[in-house]
Amino acid sequence: MYTLDTSAIIYFLTNKDLAVKTIEKIFAESLFVYVPTVVRAELLSKSALSLDEENAIKSFLKNTTKIILDDHIADMSAYIRREYKLKLPDAIIAATAIAMGSVLVTGNESDFKKVKELKIIKV
Repeated sequence: MYTLDTSAIIYFLTNKDLAVKTIEKIFAESLFVYVPTVVRAELLSKSALSLDEENAIKSFLKNTTKIILDDHIADMSAYIRREYKLKLPDAIIAATAIAMGSVLVTGNESDFKKVKELKIIKV
């Protein structure tokens, strides 16, 4: 099981070689590829997002399992934010991966490497 963060999806959609290879392999091997709803918000909030980009994002997300922020993930996010000084969206992403028992796939390993409870794959 894997959780994708915003950077991993951006790298995939912009054809960064490592991201494409890794994420294609993940989809081939895993029944569950999770995306926290905060990632959807981050992806779709890009300044000057074109209609083609929006459609590509939504098409990609259709192939994933959406994880909504519930009380358990919210509480874990608050702990991670306090303990590791992450920005709230990153804390939510990290908490989601931990709560789902999944590996976090990210292009920004430095944002998450201090979270001891987290398993990470860098793309």
